[in-house]
Amino acid sequence: MPLAPLAKTPDGVLSAVSGCLVIDELQEAPEIIGAVERAVDAGGRPEPQKLRAVLSSCAARTGQVLNKQATARDAGVTAVTADAHLSLLEDLSMVVRVPAWHEKRLYRLTRSPKVHVADPGIAAHLLGLNAIDLSLDASAVGQLVETFVVSELLPHLEAGSDMTFMHHFRDQSGHEVDVLLERRGRFVGVEVKSATSAGRDDAKHLRWLRDRLGDSFHAGIVLYSGQLPIRLGDRLWALPISTLWQASQ
Repeated sequence: MPLAPLAKTPDGVLSAVSGCLVIDELQEAPEIIGAVERAVDAGGRPEPQKLRAVLSSCAARTGQVLNKQATARDAGVTAVTADAHLSLLEDLSMVVRVPAWHEKRLYRLTRSPKVHVADPGIAAHLLGLNAIDLSLDASAVGQLVETFVVSELLPHLEAGSDMTFMHHFRDQSGHEVDVLLERRGRFVGVEVKSATSAGRDDAKHLRWLRDRLGDSFHAGIVLYSGQLPIRLGDRLWALPISTLWQASQ
């Protein structure tokens, strides 16, 4: 979407959008956050300040397992209010909750979803992070890169002819996979790394899951910031993050 109309008349642009609105460069149109707040206020719904506080808390935890109590505490609202605001932010396509995958064959699995701010640019803006800040904060970069990958994957899933479900995987023993895609009983695990290199150790959780799921495990992919595909083992590959959009060109 061109950024000029969004910067000039954000309220009108927002009201005309029926689906998900993704902004690549929030600094060019920061008015979108104010427009969301005004839309909420005009509808007689939760207070805009509280909505922004909940969204900011989600930004700080983007790419992490959702902790509603911590979100409510950071935002200065009750848990009930935080949950209502989260639902509203989902309706506005500002926040995405990725459900946890669970299976009877595997035990002690986490049931809580992961939370992602739908646009990593908005998340960085809410956290006050610029390029210099990010160069000094590897943890924040990791969270935002994972959120970026999720935001890139979702349109592919929605446009596909077959229904594909997105989950995350985590158990109480420390095994976790950032994204687990499921289609007709077949699974593709995706790990996201912001580093420019990838090795076999980066696929250790994918390897563990492959060995448990057997033939239903189709592939495991480590998406990283490098340039070359790397074979990491049976049905395991490291691929550049750019594969996500180059594959559709």
